[in-house]
Amino acid sequence: EAHQAKLMTLINFTTSHAGVGFHAIPEVINSGLSRLFPDSDMRFSFEKPRSENAKTMRSSTGAEIGYFCYGNYVMTGEDRILLELFKKQLYSWLELEDFARRDKLSKCFNRKAFDEDYEFACQSVIQGHWQSMAIIVIDINGLKNLNDNYGHDRGDVLIAKSTQLIKSVLNGKSLLYRI
Repeated sequence: EAHQAKLMTLINFTTSHAGVGFHAIPEVINSGLSRLFPDSDMRFSFEKPRSENAKTMRSSTGAEIGYFCYGNYVMTGEDRILLELFKKQLYSWLELEDFARRDKLSKCFNRKAFDEDYEFACQSVIQGHWQSMAIIVIDINGLKNLNDNYGHDRGDVLIAKSTQLIKSVLNGKSLLYRI
């Protein structure tokens, strides 16, 4: 019966995350982990933990989509199977989220991601979790003219090259959006 209860918990987890905001995902995942493995210290985060037991989770395009910390929990064979099923569902969910939050041309974050992240950042500053935040707006002058006169393929090249240049000067904690 305990095994069936854990399977039901896993099934409920995989069907219950519709409508969860991006920044609430770690809380939902960790709640699911706590229900599946109540004695474990396994955790998921979007921020890289200092633990050596952390595994970087990457999307199919290679983008970092989160970090899974295994902690010191000793798993049974049954636990390993449940964890693998959980992680497969987790990868699928995070892959879809990453896809929904990225601009296809530039591979930067898109307007949806900006709106979510901006709201999260504002709340983090208001609540005192962050001291400050900064936004830099860059406009590619002449893009409309280039598209109109030489075609959108040329404009796409300009966007891609501009994105590469901007990414090359940003530090690892800065986020780049195309909105």
